[in-house]
Amino acid sequence: MDDFFKIYTDRLYSGDNEKIQVEANPQFLAVKDKDIIFPDTVFIQGEAYFAENQLIIRLTLKTKVSLPCLMCNEWVTTSLEVDDFYHVESLENIRDGFFDFSENVREALLIQAPKYIECHQGVCPTRNIYGKFLKQPESKTFPFSNLDK
Repeated sequence: MDDFFKIYTDRLYSGDNEKIQVEANPQFLAVKDKDIIFPDTVFIQGEAYFAENQLIIRLTLKTKVSLPCLMCNEWVTTSLEVDDFYHVESLENIRDGFFDFSENVREALLIQAPKYIECHQGVCPTRNIYGKFLKQPESKTFPFSNLDK
């Protein structure tokens, strides 16, 4: 893995914070799903520091994600941001003198990625064609709702 995902713990023992500023190729995400693509650079910014016997990593993540439209299957690209992502790792789990946070970034982005998306800001033009085949929401009537009549 690339060195810019590694935090060397010996640099933090003096109480310093390590600033993290990375522009990473999205290939490190290793997404093999054909229905989600990360087409743009992943911007990672934050810091790492010790709190007693814990390594604390605080990050802000920004990139773009592309998914097929829920209605027409045209690809739609949207921004994806993860603000204030925290990861805590016990120092006894860090054996090699460094901690690689690439997998943590990958998980955070995949968790925050939308499960589905619709083109034209959520109003796909083909919705009126396919809408008649979709289940319409049931009108909810609550018990005793007609007592005031």
